[in-house]
Amino acid sequence: MGKQVKKSYKEIKEELRKKYDARKVYGWSGYVDDPNEKAVLDLMEKISKDLGLIPSYFNTIAVGEGLNLFIDSNYDVKPPNNVIINKPLNGFDVLGTDDFGSEFPRYKKYLPSTFNEGSSMADFKSGAEFYQKEETNELGNKTITGVFKDLESALWAFGATLAHRKDLFVNYGKSLGYGKPTEDEQAYWNYVYYQGEGNAKRWLKSNKGYDIKTNKTERGQVHTLATERLATWRYVQTKKIFSE
Repeated sequence: MGKQVKKSYKEIKEELRKKYDARKVYGWSGYVDDPNEKAVLDLMEKISKDLGLIPSYFNTIAVGEGLNLFIDSNYDVKPPNNVIINKPLNGFDVLGTDDFGSEFPRYKKYLPSTFNEGSSMADFKSGAEFYQKEETNELGNKTITGVFKDLESALWAFGATLAHRKDLFVNYGKSLGYGKPTEDEQAYWNYVYYQGEGNAKRWLKSNKGYDIKTNKTERGQVHTLATERLATWRYVQTKKIFSE
């Protein structure tokens, strides 16, 4: 038997791109793979598992929604240059939690019982995890997002949103009699739901099942992004940084 040649990461990316018909496969493990980023990795591992989510998938969607922007700008200037995780951040800017403030009641059951709302940054000192802030999204619509006490609070909010969308998808799929999705289908549709549950529900029904490629044109840009996230997640898993 000949010696098996190890594939390069570039080759693995290209294989995954073709497999999922993805526009691009990203290397989104680069924000948790160094010792100075361990605090971020530890938060992702703990929070995702508490919410029943796969850590590597949690990371992929979070970075895809802009968490990399926060990490890139928050390395301590003092050695060992660890990522600073104890500063406030706006979920609208870095995690895509555009409606967390207005939708907070829907997410409470996924959050720690101590996850309290305040009215300003001053309330962080007395135990508040976030306060509401109005923003304008890319469509020009007003949204009520959250400004969070620190990265842990923000990742809880992001995770609660992702877990809520996962439950919406699973429950609706069952109601349609679709059975159990594969892991790839779960990952794809979970992201579609994260992008907007109203459209996702309509698309899932018209799809007549979980198949990713059926009726893909009606999902347009969301389909493109979802396949990129799916392929990227599978690529991140090859790095074996996360527990799963």
